[in-house]
Amino acid sequence: MNQIVLLQNVPLFETLSLDELILISQELIQEEFLQDETILAAGDIFNYCYIIASGTVTASKMTEEGAIAVRELTAGSMFGYLDLFDDRPSQLQFVAQTDCELLKISKKRLVSLGYQRPQILISICQTFSATLQQLVHQKWMQELYGDEERR
Repeated sequence: MNQIVLLQNVPLFETLSLDELILISQELIQEEFLQDETILAAGDIFNYCYIIASGTVTASKMTEEGAIAVRELTAGSMFGYLDLFDDRPSQLQFVAQTDCELLKISKKRLVSLGYQRPQILISICQTFSATLQQLVHQKWMQELYGDEERR
């Protein structure tokens, strides 16, 4: 798949201009993972933002009982961007559920591009804001209705 088309369909970048998408695409590094291969282990620090070009990745929370799948990510999904401005170890583990082709960009390089083209950082902040609003809303609804909302 064309990298520009893929970037246009990733929520983090969907509002960017063609010039900005080209800048980002020039920085992407292609990486392939085989089925069941660990992309990032829990406790590792994200140094890259990943875009799934093909395949499926499982994000799992590690517990004493083992890995608990939290989310399945498919082509067009992105992970690692929530850790863009944070160097804390990941609480999740990411494993290739199928053979995967990932595109990655260094967090430092993405932020650097954002200084050159502020719209890139604005787009990232808008995505963070939408994610935070959704989480706060869910928390408020849970506090208001408790378990009733799940029924």
